[in-house]
Amino acid sequence: MSVAKKRRKYIKQGFEKANKKMGISFLRFFFNCTSQQTGVETTFFIELETVNAALSPSEVVLGFTPRINNNLEDLQYALAGTKSVQSIQSETIMTPSYVVMRVGCLGKNPSQICSYHSMNELKFSKKAFEFLLGNCIFSENRLSGFINVEADEAYNHPELLSNAGFAKWNLQYEIKKTEFDCYKNKVQNWSPLGLKTIFAGSLIYNDEEFVVNPLKSHGYIEKHYYCDLPETWFHISSSNLTSSISGLALQNSNFVLQGIYGDKVSCVFDIEDKKIVFNTESLKKAKSSVWNCLQSPLEEGETEEDAKLHYSVSFNSKEWVIDVDIYCKVVDLYNRQLELASGKRNVLNVVQSAFGIGEIKIYKKNKNNLEQIEFIKSEKTVCEFGQKETGEV
Repeated sequence: MSVAKKRRKYIKQGFEKANKKMGISFLRFFFNCTSQQTGVETTFFIELETVNAALSPSEVVLGFTPRINNNLEDLQYALAGTKSVQSIQSETIMTPSYVVMRVGCLGKNPSQICSYHSMNELKFSKKAFEFLLGNCIFSENRLSGFINVEADEAYNHPELLSNAGFAKWNLQYEIKKTEFDCYKNKVQNWSPLGLKTIFAGSLIYNDEEFVVNPLKSHGYIEKHYYCDLPETWFHISSSNLTSSISGLALQNSNFVLQGIYGDKVSCVFDIEDKKIVFNTESLKKAKSSVWNCLQSPLEEGETEEDAKLHYSVSFNSKEWVIDVDIYCKVVDLYNRQLELASGKRNVLNVVQSAFGIGEIKIYKKNKNNLEQIEFIKSEKTVCEFGQKETGEV
């Protein structure tokens, strides 16, 4: 099976035949745009996700939608004063079931705009890969569509987990590098299907026009297929890399780290066509990974505006030692919530930024010695960390 055909198969999984009542299929696109008004570069994401799609295929069910279990007789008793209102305010907690489209900005004023649909609204063309959802198209080399959420709708319906706003996009993309099964077990899979992806086109976000320069797009695509999202979410990715040894930009390099899987992180480092993959399923005695995400203490002279979140990961195998340290300012973090398939109003509470800066040190083991292969500076790094919480609306 060719890489392109296998990639199409992985993308379609969980979308084309969403016959499982419980589970998540999650497709994510990241790319950089330049504002035509200010010239500032900004990272955007577009997401397509199904949550328990076959549970309610013809109706959108949001886990935070209030549904009161009151019949007419209960209400009459309450109105007559023979039963307290408090005693009848029992509420059914709904298990979510929907398809959601998200468009988000990770700039200085981060936000996301969400559009919800039922599974029956997700259409498939006869082409090798093309999804149609409302006004949006997802195909093998194109993304287009628009979403509009009015301010009143966002304010009156917090269960949408959406900011108010308008987005319209027309993008073309070409995948240059693909990796499969960087984490896989019987019910879960993470694959960076567009480890290196070139984007081009245009986007309007809240009345600001952006253009996507293919040479600066720094595109990335990944697919998740889970029974539920990990209870601890950890993601770092970048293709904006420079060698601190040679001083040269590493234009054919990128890396991504994803977890948390069994308290470990999976990763792919593709540095000038030298590829290193750590899959947590194989991280047994021969390999190990240690990770952390903590707020760094303020240094002398720094204020709260300078507070940083420190993402650190160390990988160790028979052949390699790799240390990753990325920092992002707390003031740049965007906080959002993703509903978990388990329902019960459980969410993944995530903070994310596209302003991460840090370094990657890669060593090769040579008997009892370590040979430094590369020392890399990473900029405009996407950093995400999240944990399971019981949400409240």
